[in-house]
Amino acid sequence: MSQLPFKLKAPDDWLWASLWSILIVAGGLLLVLPKVQQPYQQRIDRDYYSLANHLNVSISVLSEKNLKEREVHRKAFWEEFSKIREAEEALEVSNKEKRIASTIKPEVEMTLVTKRILRAPGKDYEEAYFYLNNKKIATQRIRNNHILEQFGDIPDSKIEFVNDQYKSYGEEFYKDGKLHGRSVTYYEKGAVEKEIFYIYGELMLVKQYFKEGQLKTEINYEDARDYPGETEVGVGKIYYEDGSLRYEWNITNSLPQGYKKAYNDKQELTHEVYINQKGEQI
Repeated sequence: MSQLPFKLKAPDDWLWASLWSILIVAGGLLLVLPKVQQPYQQRIDRDYYSLANHLNVSISVLSEKNLKEREVHRKAFWEEFSKIREAEEALEVSNKEKRIASTIKPEVEMTLVTKRILRAPGKDYEEAYFYLNNKKIATQRIRNNHILEQFGDIPDSKIEFVNDQYKSYGEEFYKDGKLHGRSVTYYEKGAVEKEIFYIYGELMLVKQYFKEGQLKTEINYEDARDYPGETEVGVGKIYYEDGSLRYEWNITNSLPQGYKKAYNDKQELTHEVYINQKGEQI
């Protein structure tokens, strides 16, 4: 224990001794507090820079080591972070769709190829004819967005197509002779009718819209069971024009007992069916 530099002789001496002790304690706190604050500051800086790097957000930081100023900028960062999250949520894009889109961005040389889609008379499929410089180079037979057969070679390119039967048009991409990336179809007056995502010819996601822009149908085939000729596989949802659910199904490999359910406009369940892994109704 520190020794007082004088002897106590009177009550006044006790007062001076108390003041001296206070000074000693205050001096000790001044030495200790910076060491206590330092880990807290380091933790703030670590969190700040870690999140900034993760989000690739460029936000200026003051170089002063004043803790309050750092807190102000930390708060500003979190406000920016919240704005980014809100923007992502506003897009209403599922994580699966993000991952699919990130892996199928086409990187192909833009060669202008056109495609014309016609209904095959007396058949349950459509026929598509591909042209390069007004010369037919390939033919396809298509049913429910699936390519049944393909004849001829299609170059890596952007394809512009028209559908004579439905009076629609759009564009798609081919890579290594297969549909790859986002295919989009427009109504005659320009509104988006359909979006389809492929990965090297494999159908992954279909989204259809009403003419007014509301989502009409959404089908994710990523984990769909393979039942030949069956269109209601994967995870699908069909909506009324007001956005409420009309019909849904989940026939996937990861779900042992699949189902199909229908709803009226009051969202009351009107019909349900359960499917085993063999595709049989339970």
